Amino acid sequence: EDAADWEALDRMFSETNAMSLMNRWYWNLQSLRIIVMLMRILFYMRFHKRLSMVVDTLRKEAMEIFHWMFVFAVIVFGYAMCGNLAYGEHSEWFASFDGNTVRYVLELATSGTYHRVRPLGSGRVVSELQVLSEAFFLVTFWWLVLLVMKNMLLVIIAMGLAKVKLEADYISAKSINVYIAEELLYALHQ
Repeated sequence: EDAADWEALDRMFSETNAMSLMNRWYWNLQSLRIIVMLMRILFYMRFHKRLSMVVDTLRKEAMEIFHWMFVFAVIVFGYAMCGNLAYGEHSEWFASFDGNTVRYVLELATSGTYHRVRPLGSGRVVSELQVLSEAFFLVTFWWLVLLVMKNMLLVIIAMGLAKVKLEADYISAKSINVYIAEELLYALHQ
């Protein structure tokens, strides 16, 4: 009788787990739908040059942004491999070169925080060389990613926005001049 109860409970938990997974997929698909709707709204805003500046900027600078993303990925994977080689024995974050290591390096790149690196020295004697190598690793990473790479992305986007804005201003000025010329021609024919 106890075995039947345990089997029923196990079946109930597996069904609950399946329902939870289906619910998670449902909400993931709903968030994807919202992203598609946002893209459609941005696409439909192209009727006006001023409203379409974001889309036009991304479209005009797409190739430069793609190249930037490639270089950024090379840097992140390079530092993840360096972290794996240098700190793999001492840190759970760099213990194996898998998603955790890359996720950790990406977190360093996006947040710029140092809070998870400190466990490198916990529970063991840390030599001065280890502290210097850790500091060198982080300082060069932050300099390269936070200062150089992020500023390059901002420059790419700012230059693209400047091009789009100049084009929008030119079109606006041209349309105003055409309107004035049409009004003058209309007034002359009266």
